[in-house]
Amino acid sequence: MNKILTVLIALSVVVSVSGCINLGKNTSTTPTGLGLEITNFTSSTDSVRSNRTLIVTMQLQNQGDYGVDKDSGLALLIMPSDWTVSPAKAQAYTKDIGFQDTVRGTPMGSHVFRWTLVAPDLPEGITRPDSIEGRVFYDYKTTANGKIYVYPEDELTAAHEKGEKIDTLAYQATNGPVGITVNVLPEPVSVYTAGETFTLTITLTNLEKGTIYSQLVNTSDYTLQEANRNKAQLSVSLPDFNITNTCAGTVEFFGDTATAICDVKVPNVPSTKQPYPISVTATYGYQISKNLDVTVNGV
Repeated sequence: MNKILTVLIALSVVVSVSGCINLGKNTSTTPTGLGLEITNFTSSTDSVRSNRTLIVTMQLQNQGDYGVDKDSGLALLIMPSDWTVSPAKAQAYTKDIGFQDTVRGTPMGSHVFRWTLVAPDLPEGITRPDSIEGRVFYDYKTTANGKIYVYPEDELTAAHEKGEKIDTLAYQATNGPVGITVNVLPEPVSVYTAGETFTLTITLTNLEKGTIYSQLVNTSDYTLQEANRNKAQLSVSLPDFNITNTCAGTVEFFGDTATAICDVKVPNVPSTKQPYPISVTATYGYQISKNLDVTVNGV
């Protein structure tokens, strides 16, 4: 094996191992994500005696492109019923959690939750492994903005014959745990007479494998109803077109994707190629979680 490659592999192993050293705390971390992320979920120790105190801390960071309102979700701690916890296991946000805005120069918003737990009373000599789960609920939006090019049919034909550049759908989507993909058919759109239609297909994708939902949650009611799981609200803005078969409204995910299809009528034939604005917004709730493993030792 190449000596330089061997050295690089060895250094990589050293870095990986050193990054996993346990310094007396039980920690679960998340890499950079697309929405509100649990960047650190930590307990003061990974082994605790009966009736002793354990401190659990959860740090959140908004790594997407939409602000989280303080009234739009909560953090929840789930542990065996013989543990005690204070304050309440479900805590509301105490502030809005903004997103990083490079134009305004604002950093990613963050929030920290802290719980004090007391381990259950176990007989001396008994050791029990427990799992503590931290869940986060929040409302979010992902938006795609762009333009659809419409050609008069003869202009598009002439452009093909001359080998000229053909402009097609162009858009940009914000970062969020749900991604948006937009397609039109035909591409590019060309019309010969007014009233012709094209097809708009919008695909939403669950990018982070969390749970998508469409309901309000708060600290007194955070049970996700089955009827509201895997559903989002979709809105489509095409101010210059007539949508004859709307794809807006509630969309349902099957697996990690949800698809909506619109039939769109072009009311007039443009005199030359014309870009028209399009905006697509997905509104949804999102739930993520992390786990900590803690051992309780009876005394």
